[in-house]
Amino acid sequence: MCGRKLWFSVLVAASWFQQVYIWAPGIVHLLGRQFWGWAGLSSIGVHNLSPGMVLTDLLLKDSTVVARRFFNTLAEEPETVAASLAPRILAVQGTRKSISYLSPASAFLKVALGFPQIIQGGRFFDKNGNRVEVSGNRYQENGVRLR
Repeated sequence: MCGRKLWFSVLVAASWFQQVYIWAPGIVHLLGRQFWGWAGLSSIGVHNLSPGMVLTDLLLKDSTVVARRFFNTLAEEPETVAASLAPRILAVQGTRKSISYLSPASAFLKVALGFPQIIQGGRFFDKNGNRVEVSGNRYQENGVRLR
């Protein structure tokens, strides 16, 4: 592994970890040093990855009808998010970078422009919270598309 850079992307989803990061900025450095000892790594990058709302079991498991209509504006299929984030993840250099699928401004714009989908249903869920099926695709009972 000498000469090769190995990057670790850390998904920071728990708010408690974000609070710890604010209180102790050196935690990223400590994590990097811990990883560095493994296999003679030459470089470690610890980053924050925010994929946003992705239509997976985690998001849809206990979702309500109102939440599902809201997902029409902000949520995306896993492949869409991965296609956007993967090149950005591979291109990141250094450490302590933040990579987000949506910026706060673009999320606000999507909600503002997608308001009719929240009220009437839209591209993923109808007004009753049922999955809008696309021909050729199969779906789990909770609305997650099967591969």
